[in-house]
Amino acid sequence: MTYPNPCTQCGFCCVSDTCPVGQDFYRVGKYDPCHGLTFDGPVAFCRLSLIIPPQIRGIGLGCCILARVIKNGVTYDFASLPPAFKQIAVAQVRRQKLREYNEAQDAKREAQK
Repeated sequence: MTYPNPCTQCGFCCVSDTCPVGQDFYRVGKYDPCHGLTFDGPVAFCRLSLIIPPQIRGIGLGCCILARVIKNGVTYDFASLPPAFKQIAVAQVRRQKLREYNEAQDAKREAQK
């Protein structure tokens, strides 16, 4: 596959969806946080790339995310954003997804009581 933009290691692809390998390995759902995804500041790293060659999963080969970012009423194509903007957007998405995931887990625990 040819990617229109370089990978900036922002992690958006993994934050959006846990890949099938991550789902199987970590026993999580597609939209659950992937336990293999780590961050060093704004830079993402996939722990699974230590055991599965990154080229097989497409890790780091480029960006083709079909997502929009809207700021001040202007719509931007996520894949073409500068790296720093991608990293800021991903940090916001990560916080929101983790909050939603934790709330869902809390609700499950509460229902089991």
